[in-house]
Amino acid sequence: MTASPNAAAHVQRQLNDVSARLAQLAKESPDFPVYLKAHAECILQLLRPQGLSYEMLAGRSFQRMVASGWDSLGLKEAPELAESFRKALHRVAETGHPLTLPPKLQPAGNLPGLQPQDAPAPEELTLFNSTNFEVFFVPILSANVVVGVLHVWFVPVDAQGSQLRAVLLRQICGEVELYLKARRSGDLAAEVTRVTTYAKLLEEISGETDVESVGWNIVNYAREAVNCDRVSLLVAKGRGDEPVDENWIGLDQDYELGASSGLRRPHPRSEQAVILKRLAERLTQMSLANSAKRKAKLSPPAAATLPGKPANGTPVNGVNGVNGSHKEAEISITPTAAAQPGDPRPLEGKAAAAASAAASSSAPATVSSTEVAADDAEESEPETKPVKPTAGARPTMQLTLVQRDPAKVATRPAEVNEYFDAVPMNWATVMPLFDRQERVRGILLFEGIKKPEKLDATILQMRDLAISAGRTLGAALYWQRQPAARLARRWINARNKVVNTPRREKWVRFGVPALVLLLLLVFPISFNVKGEARVEPRERTSLAAFAATKLLSVEVREGQAVTAGQVLAKFETLDLELQISSLRQELDRSLIEADSAMAARDELKMQSARLAANKNRIALEKYERDLERLTLRAPFDGIVLGAGNLANRIGQVPKPGESVLEVIDPRSWKVRIDLREQDLRTLDYRLADHSPIAGSVRLAANPTHAYDLVLAHRDQLSYGLDSSRGEYSFQVSLPLEAEPSQLDVLKSGFAGRASFDCGKRPIAYVLFHDFINFLRLRFT
Repeated sequence: MTASPNAAAHVQRQLNDVSARLAQLAKESPDFPVYLKAHAECILQLLRPQGLSYEMLAGRSFQRMVASGWDSLGLKEAPELAESFRKALHRVAETGHPLTLPPKLQPAGNLPGLQPQDAPAPEELTLFNSTNFEVFFVPILSANVVVGVLHVWFVPVDAQGSQLRAVLLRQICGEVELYLKARRSGDLAAEVTRVTTYAKLLEEISGETDVESVGWNIVNYAREAVNCDRVSLLVAKGRGDEPVDENWIGLDQDYELGASSGLRRPHPRSEQAVILKRLAERLTQMSLANSAKRKAKLSPPAAATLPGKPANGTPVNGVNGVNGSHKEAEISITPTAAAQPGDPRPLEGKAAAAASAAASSSAPATVSSTEVAADDAEESEPETKPVKPTAGARPTMQLTLVQRDPAKVATRPAEVNEYFDAVPMNWATVMPLFDRQERVRGILLFEGIKKPEKLDATILQMRDLAISAGRTLGAALYWQRQPAARLARRWINARNKVVNTPRREKWVRFGVPALVLLLLLVFPISFNVKGEARVEPRERTSLAAFAATKLLSVEVREGQAVTAGQVLAKFETLDLELQISSLRQELDRSLIEADSAMAARDELKMQSARLAANKNRIALEKYERDLERLTLRAPFDGIVLGAGNLANRIGQVPKPGESVLEVIDPRSWKVRIDLREQDLRTLDYRLADHSPIAGSVRLAANPTHAYDLVLAHRDQLSYGLDSSRGEYSFQVSLPLEAEPSQLDVLKSGFAGRASFDCGKRPIAYVLFHDFINFLRLRFT
């Protein structure tokens, strides 16, 4: 963008054209969303930004009314940038001065080398702009008060171009103030809230097939928008798929009360519901008939008058009755079909859809005089059958307002008099809801005691509700009254009546979980007593050193298979052999002396020699046995354990009685299981009632294989002091039966875990029996 004279003149001409267009639009006083849409189109055509949004103040928060190109900012992936822009909006609203954020603007005082998203407190950062766009925030004023902010972003240009953009944006935003003055909008925040609420309504009812849900959403929105005492919705009983032919009258034959803001669940056949139904049908017939007659009288040029100017030139006077006639004040509106959920929009955002749904951007609704012409007043009864609309025509209706007036009782329809006699309301009016075939699928009945201010203007702003809500209601009626959908709906309703009640909801929330928990706790499962197990051989012999002599040799290896009598180790025997030799000599000498004394017939000497010989013989036998013990032999066929350690002690002198070797029988094994005291007691009781007890053991060396165990006798239970550990132990010793192929796998000292089946017990007992026993021990 340059600032040359020709370019400046061209921009000025375009700006003048935009100002003229917006000034003309301000004179027509369209709805605010429609004006903002036109205002946005002017900015897009004149300045060609990358995107824009109108953020209007509603209390202390901003509501986005119209937006275009919003996703180009990428705020969904950068919440810290969205927070910076939110701060910018509030700063402009507080100061009333425009604000510009250059592209790639970093926050002041940020930590060096740290991105905004990585800052420890991103909400406390100063304003920044991490996008590649130049972002403007321009205030929208009304009577020198900020009512909104125009948020717009561009591809960056030089300083002169940026300054020119800021000037043009301020001038264009000044046109909004002229519109607000021309419209004399007293509370713009209320209108912003109304449009936002209408957009939310469209979101809630889009695609909804539940007639009850659609009805309650519509009546709640209508009551809040009109600010009356009660809004009721009467729903057509027809299927909604009847063909439109020459006999079509626009109004179904019968309606029923579907929802009412003052009644939680209205009964269609209650007395009040019947009165409301008759009144709504009668007022709708009058509105359709009067609008058909007026449409026939008005020529096309006369029908295209400006808002607020009737076709006959008579200004809009308030809402009053007319000279004894039963006709009431009327507002002629033309609902547009642009308010349908799901229609494509040139602008983005929820508020843009609501803006398009609020009114047509091309031509405002035609408002006729609220006074009835003289020729209409002379007729005694309006027609109840409007002319058939042509293809593509929008349904035009005149909404009839009835007020409590004793002077008109004689000229009013009986349904109106019956209503005022039975219902404590002072005014009522209706708004038909049209489907896509322009059938009246529902009737909104507005009632109140005190007539709200600007009721006609408020209902005029709701004119597109007749189309958007009518089409959604028609679709919901169609699907609800299909046989399959109706059957499913009846099932859901029956279930809701039986199950989804306040008392049952409490039961479902608290009682059912408690019951399920109780059932789980009493559900029986297998109760097992478990303990740590270790494998030991059934037959095991420990060989000890007999005397304090030197170890000479070890004849076997660790784990070697041996046979009974095989030499395992040898100790030094020299001292014993010398003693044995000396004793043999002494024995021989004693025997010779005994023989000599007997030959000499020396009885005393003979007895003394024999006693010495016996003594030497006994000592000799003892030493010979001791000599044999100094050679360790296998007591039976088996496997040697401890030979590896003993081989390292050759030449040393073990202590007498010290175990040096073990021989075990690998053909038979047993399992020794350590238990807790209470578990041993449980097994003892179980044996008394259900003997034998089946069990199993899994070894850490082979956890996939379970060895069967059988506890059959109380003698297999043992308890006592374990001298090796110095603890009082409770054990079960059982034979381990294994297949021949598994015998070679088993080794002495293998550890595992054993389990005994003690029958079925409730889950509560399995989980809490230790805790219960603890309480019994402590408090009983």
